[in-house]
Formats: sequence, structure tokens, C-alpha cells
Amino acid sequence: MVYCSLLADLIKVKRCGKGEYIYDDQYPFRCLSDLPLLKGDKRNLEDAEKSYNSRILRSMQIALSKKLINAKLITVIQKDEDNDFLFNLLIEYEKNNKKLIIDYLKNLIMEKDNYYKMTGFTVINKTDKKLLDENKNLLSSYGIDMDSKILGYFSQEFNHDLEKNKHLLKKKS
Repeated sequence: MVYCSLLADLIKVKRCGKGEYIYDDQYPFRCLSDLPLLKGDKRNLEDAEKSYNSRILRSMQIALSKKLINAKLITVIQKDEDNDFLFNLLIEYEKNNKKLIIDYLKNLIMEKDNYYKMTGFTVINKTDKKLLDENKNLLSSYGIDMDSKILGYFSQEFNHDLEKNKHLLKKKS
């Protein structure tokens, strides 16, 4: 069975049609794994740990995809019951005049407003494709190997600091 964190709470999930579900009678969603994906994604999304370990890099790659309209990489934060902060990386994009969220970790696609109501996440960073591409090119031109977690979560801050401190860096020859 394909893992979807909302499907794990079967009491609150109802199937509405092929690949369509509703959580808690108010939040319609689809499982990302129900879409035609790469074989690696199917394997990752079948397992919660694999999904967790690959979420950042795959979210960045999906956000950069030419198939998504007005895609943005979104960093969100939430406090859990132990007052620990939970970070996640999401993809926001447009389809049929609706803003949708892809949550690779949860293996779901949902309308943006419903997603934030359901999860209680707070947005702390939004990065569009253009800035992601710029950062990728800047890193490459300076020969910098950047951890995808840092770039994914803090792309805007990274870009700002790199632009401010370009004079300290030496271009790769």
C-alpha cells in the first residue's frame, strides 16, 4: 500500500472517487503517488522514512519542474505538543485558477487554504523558480557545494547574503 500520512488516520479519511479522498469531512486531497511519477518517487512515497529522507531534494526538483505553473518552494514551521519546531518544505503552484500545495512528506496534493487550515503551519519563506535557478547557478559559478536542506529552507536568505558578499568569493575557473 502507498503511504499517505492522512491515510494512516483511516477513521477520518473517506474515498470520494478514483484517487480522491476527503479528510475529516472537510479537506479534499489527492495522493501524490497516484499521479504518474518517477519510479524512485513511487518507492519513496511508499515508505514514511524514505519520504522523509528525500523530501527536500525532491521538493526542490519538483518546484523547478517546467510542468508546474508559478511554482514556489515554501518553507513552513509549526510547534508540536512538546514545543519542538517542525519544519517542512512544500510546493505551491497553480492549476485551473486554483493554488495547490504538494507536500512530498505527507504524499498529498491539496488546495492551499485547506492545507494551512488543516495543518496549522506558518509560512516563513517563499522562493519562486527564478530565485531557485539563480541560486543554483550562483552556487555552480563559485564551485560551492551547498546542502540542499539549507538552500531549500533558506533560499531567500542565502541569495541575499551571497549577493551582499560576492566580493569575498572567487569564481570557479
